[in-house]
Amino acid sequence: MTAALRLRSSLVVAVAVRVALATAITTALVFAALWVEMRQASRDLVQGAIDTDLAGLVDAYGSHGPQGLADRIGERLAFSPDPAQGNGGEVLFYRLEDAGGRVLAGNLAAWPQARAEVSEAGEMRIAGGVPVQYRVTLLRGRMRLLVGRSVAAREAMLGRMAALFGVALVALVALAWGIGRVAARSLGRRIAAINAVFGSFGREGAGDRAPVSHRGDEIDALSGHLNTVLDRIALLLVARKELSDAIAHETRSPLMHIGARIARARATGLEAGADQQLDAAQGDIRNLQRMLDTLLDIASSEAQRGEMNSLPEMDLAEVASRLAELYEPTAEDMGITFIARIAPHVPMRGEPVQMSSLIVNLLDNAFKYGADGRIIRLIVEPGPRLVVEDEGTGIPPERREAIFERFTRAHQRGKGHGLGLALVRAIAERHGLAIKVESTIPAGPDAGSQEDHEQAKGARFVVG
Repeated sequence: MTAALRLRSSLVVAVAVRVALATAITTALVFAALWVEMRQASRDLVQGAIDTDLAGLVDAYGSHGPQGLADRIGERLAFSPDPAQGNGGEVLFYRLEDAGGRVLAGNLAAWPQARAEVSEAGEMRIAGGVPVQYRVTLLRGRMRLLVGRSVAAREAMLGRMAALFGVALVALVALAWGIGRVAARSLGRRIAAINAVFGSFGREGAGDRAPVSHRGDEIDALSGHLNTVLDRIALLLVARKELSDAIAHETRSPLMHIGARIARARATGLEAGADQQLDAAQGDIRNLQRMLDTLLDIASSEAQRGEMNSLPEMDLAEVASRLAELYEPTAEDMGITFIARIAPHVPMRGEPVQMSSLIVNLLDNAFKYGADGRIIRLIVEPGPRLVVEDEGTGIPPERREAIFERFTRAHQRGKGHGLGLALVRAIAERHGLAIKVESTIPAGPDAGSQEDHEQAKGARFVVG
């Protein structure tokens, strides 16, 4: 697994990302709410000052008329900073118009899109981009008055605050990321310890158990349950081994004793008929012993199915080459062309003895049932991929799955206990491999009748 893939699939990184993301979203929402609230409060404050000033000017208009109002506006403008100087002070803006739209006083060049009839308030931008907050009102005689304040200082302050919020947001996210990584890394180490126990389980001498801390949290509960399960599995494995050994011992010993007694009886000299019967009995005993050994091998392989960590590294090509040399004389004596195409090096994790048994059973099956095709091939390729094929009568399609069951023969004329291919499948699955059987020479694409299907012949066993 590449480092990038481990990073994407890491629980540690996922937890840290979630913590940082949750912090970023929460902080951004809080900062946004604060910014909006401060902006509204500042706007309300400015609007309050505008309304107070406007009320004073309306009173002056009521007391002194238009000229008195114009004088008051002039007095206020005399103390207001010049907007052209850009000194950052609060600039006042006024505009007084008569009913004909003639400007009587003020420093605002244009009337905004606002209705004086309803004393509308709003914001506008004048020449130079200066933001101005204002309110307009309608006086007696259809005169219109605008009072405004520049809010450039407020906008600059809010901009600085937004920048400060941005910096704070980045800092908080970075801090949350760091805290999340530290916390998640501790969780990752505890999970890695549990995975290490799983990874070492089944290896020779491996008795590791998951660590349980004093925290008593969910990981500790998981570790405790795992240790309990491992202890039970260890007891079951011991019990299975003891039972297998007991069965093997208790069964083999009587058979060996019976065989020995028959041998002694034959050594004393018997009639021809009795001697033949005892010879057959000895053959039956040997067959029974072989069947018992095969059943135990099948049970052992099935019990260890998928336990790849306990398998050593081996070269399948080396094992297959030695066996091919042993079968060449047999093929020559039988008049069979035996072809072995074995790659120079085929590494895999496996038990050499079991893989030898797998190849031997497949080759025995081919020599037994496919010899009439006169060609048997053994192919070993990296992967690993192992193929044993012949050009004999083949296996009927309806029996291609059943032949891997115990006590099932590929052909009714076959001899033996029907355990060879069951052992082959058990060994293959124990090594994480699959096995299938197919025709070497398949029927044509237009085959429809039973006679057409009988053109398919030969058997090809593929392990990989």
